[in-house]
Amino acid sequence: MEKKLIKNAKIYTPALPAFLGWLLVDNNRIITFQKGEPPQDLEKSCPHVIDGGGRLLLPGFIDLHTHGSLGFCTMDADPQRRWQNATRNTASHRLCRQR
Repeated sequence: MEKKLIKNAKIYTPALPAFLGWLLVDNNRIITFQKGEPPQDLEKSCPHVIDGGGRLLLPGFIDLHTHGSLGFCTMDADPQRRWQNATRNTASHRLCRQR
């Protein structure tokens, strides 16, 4: 088992107002989170304790952002290739008005 304890973090959830607290993870699964300080025996028994330093903690949230659009990578460093992909894909998806 790989337990990790994150303490002193500002925890945001969809169901509760934000609060300063702690979160326990075991085998990459959230076990529990609570307001305030973690129990001392729990903190002593965890091999990995992370001090959140009051920073944000969003348990269970998934980052759904993307670096692509319409079938091409928007992170391409070559401006000419990026422009060609954008204009080709925009035209093929009829996202431009024809005059």
